[in-house]
Amino acid sequence: MKRKIDRKKRSILCVLFVAMTLSLLTPYFLTTPVSAAGSYYVSTSGSNSNPGTLSQPWKTIQKAADTVTAGDTVYIRGGTYHEKVTFSDVQGTASSWITFSSYNNEDVIVDAYGLSGSYDGIIQIKDGCSYIRITGLELKRTANHGVFVQGGEINHIRIDHCVIHDCESSGIYCYSEGQPTKYVRNVEFDYNTVYDVNNGRSYSTSSISPQEAISFSNVQGFNIHHNTLSSFGKEGIDVKSGSNTGSIHHNTISTSLASPAFQWDYNHIGIYVDGYVRKNHDITVYSNTVTGYGGLGIAIGAESGGSIEDISVYNNVIALSHLSGHTNFRGIDSFYNCPWKDISIYCNTVYTGTSTNSPIRIFPSASNLVNVVIANNIVSGASYDLIVFQELRSTEISGRLTLRNNLYYRYGGSGHNTWKDGADKTWGSGAVLTDPKFVSTSSSNFHLLSSSPAINAGYSSAAPTNDFEGNVRPQGNGIDIGAYEYLSTTNNPVAFSAISPANGTASVPITTSSLSVTITDPEGGTFSYTIQTRPNVGSKSATGSSSGAKTCTLSGLAYGTTYRWWVHPGPADGIPSPRFPLQGTVRRCSHR
Repeated sequence: MKRKIDRKKRSILCVLFVAMTLSLLTPYFLTTPVSAAGSYYVSTSGSNSNPGTLSQPWKTIQKAADTVTAGDTVYIRGGTYHEKVTFSDVQGTASSWITFSSYNNEDVIVDAYGLSGSYDGIIQIKDGCSYIRITGLELKRTANHGVFVQGGEINHIRIDHCVIHDCESSGIYCYSEGQPTKYVRNVEFDYNTVYDVNNGRSYSTSSISPQEAISFSNVQGFNIHHNTLSSFGKEGIDVKSGSNTGSIHHNTISTSLASPAFQWDYNHIGIYVDGYVRKNHDITVYSNTVTGYGGLGIAIGAESGGSIEDISVYNNVIALSHLSGHTNFRGIDSFYNCPWKDISIYCNTVYTGTSTNSPIRIFPSASNLVNVVIANNIVSGASYDLIVFQELRSTEISGRLTLRNNLYYRYGGSGHNTWKDGADKTWGSGAVLTDPKFVSTSSSNFHLLSSSPAINAGYSSAAPTNDFEGNVRPQGNGIDIGAYEYLSTTNNPVAFSAISPANGTASVPITTSSLSVTITDPEGGTFSYTIQTRPNVGSKSATGSSSGAKTCTLSGLAYGTTYRWWVHPGPADGIPSPRFPLQGTVRRCSHR
């Protein structure tokens, strides 16, 4: 069986995170500033009485936010700014965005530790703001949100290439004040790294109830993509309460629980589409990777009387491992009996390891199901029940549910389906009941072997035009079941090993002079790679590299400082592909 081969390096799975290639699909909207009327500068050594030039910069970012007009760009010099920044009625235009950016990729840190405030953010964008971009900043340590976008009429906001962490509540919270006819509109949140948020810690004397790590409430028009999210409490990415007309794609999420306090069972979710009290509609969730120990991969529902409509979930890879003592653990779940209309769940790969909970559970009853499609999914795990229909009888499928061409496999025994009227009623037409034959579950490689029964076994009417990695479907005589199309010439992801200093190492000697990692291409091919650190104490990029140890020289380490590092193949052009496949932290450099 001859297959078309895409020679680009495939996405990369590692112990910590799964990387993703850039989507070949067109995003819902693109928010790129077109022109700049004026340039201003901010520096920790500046003065707000200065004119804001490169040689005479302002001192605070807030001064810039109070001054800019349409088309202006503000360049922020490296350093730590101890402030919160509020944008009030700051308006750009479609051709003249207002941009706040780090200067020449210098490390800009906005640290809100100890600053008081009630329900705000380190960056707060209020009613009346439009066409604002924030890029390349690090936001940290607040009792509230990292970014807070709140108002009845806010339009075109982009937050990209930022690092947001140590927030007692959300990394970003977009909220349109509960007005069903007014929205925060057209928000893009992309290429950000978010971690240690909703963490239950206190960074000031005031405190608020945590929301979700990335939280969009009543937002119309959104594009959440290519973000890396880890170490969070409650939900990860949550679009809720009337949010509509948007997409969530190419995000890498680890649901591993940061501490026992985060073990909130149902409330620990990778991606959540929640109508809540309104109707969520016209949302696509695709090409995301959710990994980790515990929690739920992707959830769809409406908690308090709302509904969901026109939701598509496809090409996602959900690979979860069981955490002892954690009871609610599923790949795809819908734990509310709410109205579902025009919902499609297809071409996903779901693996739940040794968990005894079913990989997929569909809760709504027959009266709440209208035109629901569940097809071409790989559903695998150790659970007795591989798929559960909580309130639906097998006799009620006709005219409501299309269930077909899914592959089900239970590791260690025979799998079962469960309906309200009993077990083992029907798997649906075209079901495949055997081992999917992944390349390697132990190394989280869920590509298909050449002998996989998922190859050519899919349903053509329920498949996207591309797979998780952008390969055209079909590659052979038919659609392959799951997130990946099989390619006859294997191009497996590179592997990382011998990482030094190891992730999580504490008390790293200040004399440490290098960071090293061995990168191995299974096919013996060449690749490009980039190593980055933050705060920046060293970086390295190379092209045409072969398998072996890669070393990045470090200098200028400071006592008591925590450093984060990333390794990824692809160009270091500001929009790398894939994004941050391997990352780690070394904490509190010591005098040794």
